[in-house]
Amino acid sequence: IFVYRIAKKLKYGFWYSLLVVLLFISCPRILADAFYNVKDSVFLSLFVMMLYDSICVMEKFRLRSAARLAVSAAFCLNTRIVGAFPLGITCIFYICRQRDGIWKRMAQVTGTGAVSALIYMLMTPASWGNFLDYIGHAVRVFSNYQHIGYVALGQRIYPDTNLPWYYTVFCIFATVPLLYSVGSVTGIFAALKELTGKKSPGQPDLIQTMLLVQFLSVLLYDACMRPIKYNMWRHFYFLFIYLALFTAKGIRYAWETGRIRRFAVGAGVCG
Repeated sequence: IFVYRIAKKLKYGFWYSLLVVLLFISCPRILADAFYNVKDSVFLSLFVMMLYDSICVMEKFRLRSAARLAVSAAFCLNTRIVGAFPLGITCIFYICRQRDGIWKRMAQVTGTGAVSALIYMLMTPASWGNFLDYIGHAVRVFSNYQHIGYVALGQRIYPDTNLPWYYTVFCIFATVPLLYSVGSVTGIFAALKELTGKKSPGQPDLIQTMLLVQFLSVLLYDACMRPIKYNMWRHFYFLFIYLALFTAKGIRYAWETGRIRRFAVGAGVCG
């Protein structure tokens, strides 16, 4: 439901929004992990809900939207603290969208964040002793998972403390169907082309730019910081919503530009 609503916010239209949903629920890797992965698949769902609420606040700040965001962000960050990274980028986009009213928007973000932190504390008794220390501990745990020894990648074995910078990207492209990898790269190219070609971007363009910055910044953070990872890209499953959105955009771009015959696009998607 929330994936469909995000696609509608991006003005994908009914059929392409439905395609995003189908892509989201039918990826074999994500679907298989949903049966035994007790945290990362759940986090993916909670992250999608938080992402939708943050987009609603981006469009227009309303108390109802802010309250939903405060609740969804609390549940999302309680599951995995890394959700704060894209959420922080949303706050920056919202505050800096224009010069007029910047202090008002900062107050709105601060108030929403305070309510969300209170909800987070109420559901997390472990944080009652020292909230800031607990948050710092959660951040350190995510950026430095328990050391397990060695990780296989292709035909090589790496220490989990010294994985190559491209580990997550490699694992994503190695474990999702070709449609997702080719489609998402095409969609990102189309988004960048639209971003550089429009002099006065509208609301959907701003949202799309925000999503693109969130996706690329998380990959950049992972490449630079190289936190300990195992089980491929399981800890970064929340990025899958971006893959689904940009895959649908790539399919639409290939279909509508005429550079690739529609029959070939249709056959490739069905295949």
